Amino acid sequence: MSYLPTMEFSYPKRFWPAIDNHLRKAVFERRVKIRLLVGCWPHSKAEMFPFLKSLAAVGDNRTRYSVEVRLFMVPSSEAQARIPYARVNHNKYMVTEKAAYIGTSNWSGDYFVQTAGSALVVQQSGGGAGAPVPEQLRAVFERDWSSQYSVGVAPSGGVCAL
Repeated sequence: MSYLPTMEFSYPKRFWPAIDNHLRKAVFERRVKIRLLVGCWPHSKAEMFPFLKSLAAVGDNRTRYSVEVRLFMVPSSEAQARIPYARVNHNKYMVTEKAAYIGTSNWSGDYFVQTAGSALVVQQSGGGAGAPVPEQLRAVFERDWSSQYSVGVAPSGGVCAL
């Protein structure tokens, strides 16, 4: 849902680049292709957008680094907008060629350092009844990534509205 390489709830605020560094390192050293889809809604922190734009800027045609960042915005009617903390994509998962990670934590430092979130790593191949979990999550991601609710990170601004 959220991606913010800081300790966003601590005072004073601190930089926490653990996930950001690993993503950049994977792109640079192993040429990993990254596509990051972040939930965007009225409660999104303004500080998130410069970090997302910075990560997206790593993607470059000359170097062939592959990083794409998109925002997922769920529209709401006037009545739906009155429901607090609703109308946002709350997904928090990652899919690689080998496994899927499903967690409860936003991707910011406080959730990994200060709270007791949980996560599940699934390494599963075909052969059972139905599609393996990583394949199912990949299909959900592709659906959302390609949907009308997914937009590229804007070069300026940081407002989440359709």
